[in-house]
Amino acid sequence: MKGIKKLLTGILAATLIMGSSLNVCAADITITRDDSYTEATNQEQQTYTWYKMMDATVVTDKDGKATTAAYYVDTKAKADALTGTGYFKATEVSSDHYVIELADGKDATKEETAKAIAAKFAEASFKLDLFKTGSITSTGETTKIEGLTDGYYYITSTIGTNAVIQTLGHAELTEKNTYPKADKKQKDSVNGEYADADVNVGVGEKVYYQITVTVPAGTSDKIVVTDTMSAGLDFDPDGEIVVTGYGEGTAAVVNGRTFKVELPKNSGAATTSTITFTAVVNKDAIVDNGKKNDVSIQYGNYHQEDTVKFKLYRAAAYKYDGVDGTKLAGVKFTLANNGTPVKVTKHTDGYYYADATSQSSTVETNADGYIMIRGLDLGTGYTLTETETLTGYNLLNGPQPLTVSEDTVGTYNPVVVLGDDNKPVEQQTFTELLTIANNKGTLLPSTGGIGTTIFYIVGAVLVIAAVAYFILRRKGAAE
Repeated sequence: MKGIKKLLTGILAATLIMGSSLNVCAADITITRDDSYTEATNQEQQTYTWYKMMDATVVTDKDGKATTAAYYVDTKAKADALTGTGYFKATEVSSDHYVIELADGKDATKEETAKAIAAKFAEASFKLDLFKTGSITSTGETTKIEGLTDGYYYITSTIGTNAVIQTLGHAELTEKNTYPKADKKQKDSVNGEYADADVNVGVGEKVYYQITVTVPAGTSDKIVVTDTMSAGLDFDPDGEIVVTGYGEGTAAVVNGRTFKVELPKNSGAATTSTITFTAVVNKDAIVDNGKKNDVSIQYGNYHQEDTVKFKLYRAAAYKYDGVDGTKLAGVKFTLANNGTPVKVTKHTDGYYYADATSQSSTVETNADGYIMIRGLDLGTGYTLTETETLTGYNLLNGPQPLTVSEDTVGTYNPVVVLGDDNKPVEQQTFTELLTIANNKGTLLPSTGGIGTTIFYIVGAVLVIAAVAYFILRRKGAAE
């Protein structure tokens, strides 16, 4: 009896993981969610499952309050499962009655003991199905489990909470949950540092990703990590998805631009899992409205997401007749950066994009007199040099500077409004648009000048001749 009283004292003091209070009244358990559950999405529905680990024989006083209790199970299999945790010992009274006490040396007055007991019940090797009693689904912040008999219970939930609690009448449990969390970071070079910031990349370049998953202690369900890339990214054909830390070596299941990693239940202390992989920016990045990589975790009903984005930069030019404002199509230019040709490819949507695998640096105005070049590096030094113009027009003299800016989502063909002088006065899409006027005309050939001295000599001779002629006429008139 001394051991049973010790167990009762310990359970009264510290049976509930993450906080509870015990009041003796009806045989039920009231569970109240704490505020932390509102941090999750899709968290309206919660399922609690309870397992009766031990029955209790309760002695009450005249007011109906429990004064002492003895705990027992009714099968040897249950007794063996409990003693196998190392926290209990069993005394056989009969074939269907085994008295359960705390094992020697276990301190029942500390909450850590109850946490350790719950962690043992959560282990995959523990035969929990021997004790399953019932479950209930709730959408509210408070859930009441009724119709229970006195005993010692283990409770789990689809959010991941697990607790041990005794019911000698009425008991109350307040959840204090620690949720798993996925933190996504990226970098644009092997030697860089992973960060949350956007990365500036071009077609064909690699982006390096890292997902850190915080795994709470004693989880009751697997954590499913799902990563999804938008249309502008592909998995690196030379790379692999690597899981280190908790769940190390777990294989990822790949489906297109999505992969899943399932982290198993964690019966131990809180830990982390790290997932790394590499993606390559493809040509569809220039028409990818999302330009992002998403990760989500699903843990029971709990759902959490994190997103990182990549950036492309662009430049645009508009070619028109400087006299009447006509849009000039089919004018060719070469693209360079600080004098070095930039290789480009034309996308099926009509835009050009920087492509180191291309053999051409030529871009050409479309039917609207417009050129868009995407996937450039941010900075100055980009120029367009006209190499072929339309019949009757003059080639531009020298390279024209381009302004590079962030590639935003929207309509990429500019709406250009011409003023009275036929010059563009408004670019409704690009404030950085390079406007280039071309004029018709003929340039006369020139082989160089002969200088001005000859003109001075001829002029002097003519003046002298005029003066001599004037003097001779006066002399002749005088005679």
